[in-house]
Amino acid sequence: MLKAVSYETTVKVQELRLVELENPDEVNLLRRLIDKYHEFGCIKGSGLGKGLRHFVLEADGFWVAGCIIHQAGAWAPMFIKWRLPVDNSYMVRRIAQFAPGHWAVMLLEKLAEKLRGEGKEMLVTTVIAEHSGALYKKAGFEEIGVSKRGTKILIRKLR
Repeated sequence: MLKAVSYETTVKVQELRLVELENPDEVNLLRRLIDKYHEFGCIKGSGLGKGLRHFVLEADGFWVAGCIIHQAGAWAPMFIKWRLPVDNSYMVRRIAQFAPGHWAVMLLEKLAEKLRGEGKEMLVTTVIAEHSGALYKKAGFEEIGVSKRGTKILIRKLR
């Protein structure tokens, strides 16, 4: 039995699993939830990243967090500048949680396990200067620098 610490109590969860969404209706629902729960809403359009993938963390069948990741694509110049593996990494573009607790951290941990199993090298994300990046740091990411636009660049090595 898994336990997840919420803001007020401990929640007992029988089944916790990472699910990759492929059904267009489920992807659309995830995008709408991220649009509602993420400070900057959902990313618009599909040209933002090659290899777009959508994931949710399910706790006993309920979606408690979700994320959108993609390959370097338009972000390749940043990957190259920071000497990050362009072709074998994913960028966490949006993450949101839909229930109280540390679900987003757990989602990132399970996502790292899955991508490691696929042979990927790294997860990369950016965080605006005003944010600490605590969510990512709790999930094992480390800050490696600041972009030209002033966003923090964080990575999690998978191998």
